[in-house]
Amino acid sequence: MGKILVIIGFMIFFSISLYLFFTKPNIAPLDALKSETTKTPRIILADFTYFRYENGVLTTTLSSRLGYLNEPNSVELFGNIKAINHKSTETEVIKAETGIAYFQSDSLGRLLDKSELDRAELKGSVEIDFHDHTLTTDYVEFISKDRIAQSSKPTRIDGPNRWFTGQNGFHYDLNKEELSFMGPIEGAVIPSALKTSVK
Repeated sequence: MGKILVIIGFMIFFSISLYLFFTKPNIAPLDALKSETTKTPRIILADFTYFRYENGVLTTTLSSRLGYLNEPNSVELFGNIKAINHKSTETEVIKAETGIAYFQSDSLGRLLDKSELDRAELKGSVEIDFHDHTLTTDYVEFISKDRIAQSSKPTRIDGPNRWFTGQNGFHYDLNKEELSFMGPIEGAVIPSALKTSVK
């Protein structure tokens, strides 16, 4: 009799287990959830340099340790990002640790075929050299349609005989070439005569 009760109990337990297995909602394992929420890059570039030419003339150089081209319209860069504008008569160099750029494209093919930049973000030790000045901060956002670069992080700019810091970031209008610092501002201007006599 005890043997029959054990067999009946096993059959009931087995039946309930099968019922629960086939009627439970589909719950994906953790790895499957992670892969569904993160994008897998379509193209991965390692230790690369990108050269852009217009009418046979070098206009831009971009290099980084790692680059991800994501479908349909973004490029992620990691490690020692360096971009140089060769069109300018003066030095224009951008450096950062990580960055992401979004383009006006609906596919990777269009992204690679001279699509227009929509917006970009640079993070980690951002350094921008332009017109004898160096701007340093930890984050910069560039909005292409408005031609604005801005940040809410502490920012410093160094130039000939002067330096300024803005504790709450900056706003730079590229069309008007106007730079504004936000928040408490500190700085110094050293007159050239004083600078030469202090040597």
